[in-house]
Amino acid sequence: MKNKVSAAVSLILLVAAFFIIRFPLYSWHDMKEMPLYLMLAGLMVIMLSFASGKKLTPVMTAVGYAAGFFISYFFSVTSIDSHGASTNNMFVIWAIAFIACVFIGLIADIMKKQRKP
Repeated sequence: MKNKVSAAVSLILLVAAFFIIRFPLYSWHDMKEMPLYLMLAGLMVIMLSFASGKKLTPVMTAVGYAAGFFISYFFSVTSIDSHGASTNNMFVIWAIAFIACVFIGLIADIMKKQRKP
Protein backbone atom coordinates (compact mmCIF):
# COMPACT_ATOMS: atom_id res chain seq x y z
CA MET A 1 0.00 0.00 0.00
CA LYS A 2 2.77 2.44 0.91
CA ASN A 3 4.46 1.65 -2.41
CA LYS A 4 1.32 2.71 -4.32
CA VAL A 5 0.96 5.91 -2.32
CA SER A 6 4.65 6.73 -2.75
CA ALA A 7 4.46 6.21 -6.50
CA ALA A 8 1.22 8.17 -6.87
CA VAL A 9 2.42 11.15 -4.84
CA SER A 10 5.76 11.13 -6.66
CA LEU A 11 4.01 11.02 -10.02
CA ILE A 12 1.79 13.96 -9.11
CA LEU A 13 4.76 15.96 -7.80
CA LEU A 14 6.84 15.21 -10.91
CA VAL A 15 4.09 16.26 -13.32
CA ALA A 16 3.32 19.38 -11.27
CA ALA A 17 7.01 20.33 -11.18
CA PHE A 18 7.22 19.79 -14.94
CA PHE A 19 4.31 22.13 -15.67
CA ILE A 20 5.61 24.77 -13.26
CA ILE A 21 9.18 24.64 -14.56
CA ARG A 22 8.30 24.26 -18.23
CA PHE A 23 5.77 27.08 -18.55
CA PRO A 24 5.78 29.76 -15.80
CA LEU A 25 9.54 29.50 -15.21
CA TYR A 26 10.46 29.28 -18.91
CA SER A 27 12.17 32.66 -18.85
CA TRP A 28 14.62 31.33 -16.25
CA HIS A 29 15.94 28.52 -18.45
CA ASP A 30 14.80 29.03 -22.09
CA MET A 31 14.80 25.26 -22.70
CA LYS A 32 11.94 23.65 -24.59
CA GLU A 33 12.93 19.99 -24.73
CA MET A 34 15.11 19.36 -21.67
CA PRO A 35 12.31 19.65 -19.06
CA LEU A 36 10.24 17.18 -21.09
CA TYR A 37 13.11 14.70 -21.53
CA LEU A 38 13.92 14.72 -17.82
CA MET A 39 10.24 14.38 -16.92
CA LEU A 40 9.86 11.38 -19.26
CA ALA A 41 12.97 9.80 -17.73
CA GLY A 42 11.48 10.44 -14.29
CA LEU A 43 8.20 8.82 -15.31
CA MET A 44 10.06 5.72 -16.46
CA VAL A 45 12.03 5.56 -13.21
CA ILE A 46 8.86 5.95 -11.13
CA MET A 47 7.06 3.22 -13.10
CA LEU A 48 10.01 0.82 -12.89
CA SER A 49 10.50 1.48 -9.19
CA PHE A 50 6.78 0.93 -8.57
CA ALA A 51 6.93 -2.37 -10.46
CA SER A 52 9.95 -3.49 -8.45
CA GLY A 53 8.54 -2.44 -5.07
CA LYS A 54 10.87 0.47 -4.30
CA LYS A 55 9.56 3.17 -1.96
CA LEU A 56 12.26 5.85 -1.79
CA THR A 57 13.32 5.90 -5.43
CA PRO A 58 10.10 7.49 -6.75
CA VAL A 59 10.21 10.16 -4.07
CA MET A 60 13.86 10.99 -4.80
CA THR A 61 13.06 11.09 -8.52
CA ALA A 62 10.37 13.72 -8.06
CA VAL A 63 12.51 15.68 -5.58
CA GLY A 64 15.52 15.41 -7.89
CA TYR A 65 13.62 16.90 -10.82
CA ALA A 66 12.64 20.06 -8.96
CA ALA A 67 15.77 20.33 -6.81
CA GLY A 68 17.99 19.72 -9.83
CA PHE A 69 16.35 22.62 -11.62
CA PHE A 70 17.00 25.05 -8.79
CA ILE A 71 20.54 23.78 -8.26
CA SER A 72 21.24 24.26 -11.95
CA TYR A 73 19.64 27.70 -11.93
CA PHE A 74 21.95 28.91 -9.18
CA PHE A 75 25.15 27.24 -10.40
CA SER A 76 24.86 27.59 -14.18
CA VAL A 77 27.32 29.71 -16.12
CA THR A 78 26.61 31.51 -19.37
CA SER A 79 29.64 32.04 -21.57
CA ILE A 80 30.62 32.85 -25.13
CA ASP A 81 32.11 30.12 -27.30
CA SER A 82 34.85 30.57 -29.93
CA HIS A 83 32.29 31.45 -32.62
CA GLY A 84 30.68 34.20 -30.57
CA ALA A 85 27.54 32.26 -29.63
CA SER A 86 26.19 32.21 -26.10
CA THR A 87 26.34 28.86 -24.30
CA ASN A 88 24.99 27.75 -20.96
CA ASN A 89 25.67 24.65 -18.87
CA MET A 90 22.35 24.65 -17.02
CA PHE A 91 21.03 21.55 -18.76
CA VAL A 92 24.14 19.55 -17.82
CA ILE A 93 23.95 20.52 -14.15
CA TRP A 94 20.21 19.78 -14.07
CA ALA A 95 20.65 16.34 -15.62
CA ILE A 96 23.54 15.42 -13.30
CA ALA A 97 21.66 16.56 -10.18
CA PHE A 98 18.55 14.67 -11.30
CA ILE A 99 20.49 11.46 -11.98
CA ALA A 100 22.34 11.80 -8.68
CA CYS A 101 19.03 12.04 -6.77
CA VAL A 102 17.70 8.96 -8.57
CA PHE A 103 20.84 7.01 -7.65
CA ILE A 104 20.61 8.18 -4.04
CA GLY A 105 17.05 6.85 -3.93
CA LEU A 106 18.12 3.53 -5.45
CA ILE A 107 21.00 3.15 -3.00
CA ALA A 108 18.72 4.03 -0.07
CA ASP A 109 16.20 1.40 -1.20
CA ILE A 110 18.91 -1.23 -1.58
CA MET A 111 20.40 -0.42 1.83
CA LYS A 112 16.95 -0.47 3.42
CA LYS A 113 16.25 -3.89 1.90
CA GLN A 114 19.58 -5.30 3.10
CA ARG A 115 19.02 -4.06 6.66
CA LYS A 116 15.73 -5.93 7.01
CA PRO A 117 16.17 -9.43 8.46
